Amino acid sequence: MPQQSAQGGGYDRNVDPGDVNPPAIFEPSSAIIPGSSPQVWVAASGGADWGGCLVSLSFDGVNYDYIGTITSPAYQGLLTAALAAATGLDTTDRLAIDLTESTGVLPTAATNADADARRTLCYICQAFTTTAPGNGELLAYGAVSATGTYTNDLTYLQRALYGTTGSAHASGDFFTRIDLGELGTPPNSVIAYSLPTEYIGATLYLKLQSFNIFGNAIQDISAVTEYSYTPSGQGYGGGAGGVPTAPTGFAATLYTYTVGLNWNDNPPGDNVTKYIVQRKLHGSPTWNNLATAYASQYNDSSGISNTTYDYQIIAVNAAGNSAASSIQTITTNNNFN
Repeated sequence: MPQQSAQGGGYDRNVDPGDVNPPAIFEPSSAIIPGSSPQVWVAASGGADWGGCLVSLSFDGVNYDYIGTITSPAYQGLLTAALAAATGLDTTDRLAIDLTESTGVLPTAATNADADARRTLCYICQAFTTTAPGNGELLAYGAVSATGTYTNDLTYLQRALYGTTGSAHASGDFFTRIDLGELGTPPNSVIAYSLPTEYIGATLYLKLQSFNIFGNAIQDISAVTEYSYTPSGQGYGGGAGGVPTAPTGFAATLYTYTVGLNWNDNPPGDNVTKYIVQRKLHGSPTWNNLATAYASQYNDSSGISNTTYDYQIIAVNAAGNSAASSIQTITTNNNFN
């Protein structure tokens, strides 16, 4: 628990809370909370007298709207040693952290099972001043070794979780523990903002007004640091701008009266709502939408006999259309129309 400031033998209920530490701002994959809308998450902390903060968002850097309150500090700090790039289970490297900035005493009861189940989820990103990067890594740890009051070595690391990249990280990079049990509902260290599709690729501006451990001394919004973040839409899908990735495994088979089309289901993180089946005459530059499919298969019996067609598949989610799959070419037989 944060140390309370004393004044004249009592507590100063209007003690200055101090500014927030640079917050963690990122887009979680929908795989973290299946069925959730695409979101931007914000986690924050402060010093010894910090009790939480009001979070406001702007699309123009001028007009701000309140989007939520953080009422509990996240475990936040810095890496004190470099961490090598890795993917999957990493039992070789250690994640050395210093949580002094958030006065965070990390619980040491973590187990390998906690890491495997992602219960010790963390976010690491490059150090920044006001512009949060969009390429951080989510990982989970299975063992904690305290090396000081606020310093720890984390091992048994599950790296590159939920579609992030297991990059190399430098000493001084930012660390934030993401407690899914503290998402949105007080006491919470993380808030979630539902991301409209029209703001994918557009800069979001955030201000976090601290208040103290008594809920008092709220900072003036005009006096706090403005942080910015540009969402990529990765909570919508894995393609550029949040669209789905291109369908894979596409195959076409000629049967007696139909052309059978099959492809792989897109990953759950693509949030696909439907597939578009496209067809054109072989050699023609123009594709036509043949059908909408809600499963990864379709049978086409509408072709003309002894005609060569090209087929391709496009996946669709709320952010838009994917790139096309590979092309399959089929020549129909005499049994078609």
